[in-house]
Amino acid sequence: MSLETHRDLVDAIRKFPAGLEKDRLRCVGQNVTKLGFFPSNLALAIRSLLLSNNALLSVEGVEQFSNVDTLSLSNNLIRYMEDLAALQTLSQLKKLSLQGNPVAKLPFYRDFIVSLCPHLEVLDGIRITDGLRAISTVNMRQVQVHMQTALRNALRNLLLVNLLHKTKLKKEMR
Repeated sequence: MSLETHRDLVDAIRKFPAGLEKDRLRCVGQNVTKLGFFPSNLALAIRSLLLSNNALLSVEGVEQFSNVDTLSLSNNLIRYMEDLAALQTLSQLKKLSLQGNPVAKLPFYRDFIVSLCPHLEVLDGIRITDGLRAISTVNMRQVQVHMQTALRNALRNLLLVNLLHKTKLKKEMR
């Protein structure tokens, strides 16, 4: 069986309709590369969304599944934390799995997800305790402070480079 190179979730379900049950959508290992648009009446009925072992690069489009409480995205190709931003729209989300994605190896990954999804109870099979939630909040505040400092320093460097360039131009014009 050959797999298509770009396939959205609806295409995969059309070819393998057995994955769509009453309140569960299972589309595992079907080379899904993007979620795309899903019919809203079906999307709202889904409580469990199982999309492991695909080729997803982001969770863009997951917000249409607003009633999802279980989301499995293990072993996809999600690399960057910003590609997970849409998770914050899932207010019912209790269980999330992102194991096997490159993003799961990044520093502060767990802290970021716990802060992003305040109602999350289990991440990658590990229960989120109140203590872990508190530590994640502190860690993310520290990360924000460091990011703001790095941004200020980068802006200062740009200003200095610009000033140096202007100074050289003035000397050349004399």
